[in-house]
Amino acid sequence: MIHLPMKTSDKQAPKQDYEWFKTPYGDYRIEESRWGTFNTFDRDGKGLITGLHCDSTKHATEFHLREVIAVANEKSKLSKSQAHK
Repeated sequence: MIHLPMKTSDKQAPKQDYEWFKTPYGDYRIEESRWGTFNTFDRDGKGLITGLHCDSTKHATEFHLREVIAVANEKSKLSKSQAHK
């Protein structure tokens, strides 16, 4: 069986008993797959990051969430400044 990378459209319904990690940019949880990799998911069950080590996957997820928010804020500022012209 060949395992393909998780698509961003793949969603997994969250259970109630997961440990959630909270950041100012969003909450996420970590799961270990049967292949020994670690996957993170947001509150909606959307897959975020896959990594080989739990700690590095946690750090990468927090970086990813922070950068996604930063890009969204920049786009918002840009669209507001263009609307005022």
